Amino acid sequence: QLPLAHPEIQFLADKNHRVRTFATHFFNLARAKLSVSIATNNDAERMKRNFSYFVHMYHGEPFPVFQRASQAVLEHPFNNHEFCDDWCPATKWSDEEKILKQLKYRDVEKHPELYLQFKEIVEGFCNEEGLRDLYHEVHSNKCESLNGFISKFIPKKKHLCRTIANTARTY
Repeated sequence: QLPLAHPEIQFLADKNHRVRTFATHFFNLARAKLSVSIATNNDAERMKRNFSYFVHMYHGEPFPVFQRASQAVLEHPFNNHEFCDDWCPATKWSDEEKILKQLKYRDVEKHPELYLQFKEIVEGFCNEEGLRDLYHEVHSNKCESLNGFISKFIPKKKHLCRTIANTARTY
């Protein structure tokens, strides 16, 4: 029943769900055979953490800054700190510390296949359209928290006969 002159409705992605979807791809790589990928669960956890931090840390910045920061999601775990900001301790390390702590990161030259696999996934989420979906101030934590609270008393998977459970859930 919207009027014809109504502006087009803009889709906004749920940040938490997007992070989970993003991480699923990396955990699938980690579970794959060694002939397919050498990714580990630690790699998947790091990529999930990096993406989550990026989404929540830069949502208030101008879009070009947001877009540039998205490149750190992939580059930071491979010891390229060109796109990192003040949050990255590696930007403050001396040359000696960089040599000592480089084992903490993956190496693009040693693991080019892994880098390309990760890059393909990250580019799927960090393209212009995907970033525009994430670039907003809205967050669903309060709604999810309320839903979890209600689910304690009115379970989603049980239908309690002769009660108002479904009506209460709807309201």
